[in-house]
Amino acid sequence: MGDLMTNPRSKSELLSETAKKSVQKSVLFDKYGITDDISSKPIDKGIQLEPEGIETASRVLGWFDVEPTKKRMINEFFTGEPDVLTQTLLADIKCSYSGLTFPWFADEIPTAGYFFQLQVYMELSGHRTSELVYCLLDTPEQMVLDEINRKVWKMLPDSRFANHDQSEIELIADEEIRRMHNFGHIAIEKRVKKFVVDYDADVIQAMQQRVTLCREYYDAIYNTI
Repeated sequence: MGDLMTNPRSKSELLSETAKKSVQKSVLFDKYGITDDISSKPIDKGIQLEPEGIETASRVLGWFDVEPTKKRMINEFFTGEPDVLTQTLLADIKCSYSGLTFPWFADEIPTAGYFFQLQVYMELSGHRTSELVYCLLDTPEQMVLDEINRKVWKMLPDSRFANHDQSEIELIADEEIRRMHNFGHIAIEKRVKKFVVDYDADVIQAMQQRVTLCREYYDAIYNTI
């Protein structure tokens, strides 16, 4: 939804290039089964740590041991599956990949697409307020080791480390990577950050209109390939 809601550069255009590319990917998948590989290190960490993130947010924010809930919702315009959905709470968890990607200083949601994501969830569920929660949790050990190995192989041919043997380089890489991915020395309360998003009927209407335009574009290009 965030891609679809990006604004075109020209007022004469109905859809942005980003929105068009998103629709084009849908056409390629629906017609020929061609799809993106959407895996990445941040996504993999988020998937692995989602239960821990929900437990941590529940403990810090006083959600009272909320269990993960996966309920796919759909209506005429939208579909979505929030991480936490109860009668009184709608929330989504984002596990930051490293110490630098956690929104330490942000006053507003750092990724605009998540705002639209939560609007979709609220429209589908009937909730009128929602929470986007970032958690900074230790990266799984195997992912840390992969990062260390990658760092070592970058350092070995680097002339700045010509006077270091491999064991010294491995130690330097290990210390540097673990500083970016292990956070037990930071109070857990500082590693959970909540953004509250309220329902906006005008935004919902704008998203519905954008979905309609994207469907029209989809129909227009489907038979051109």
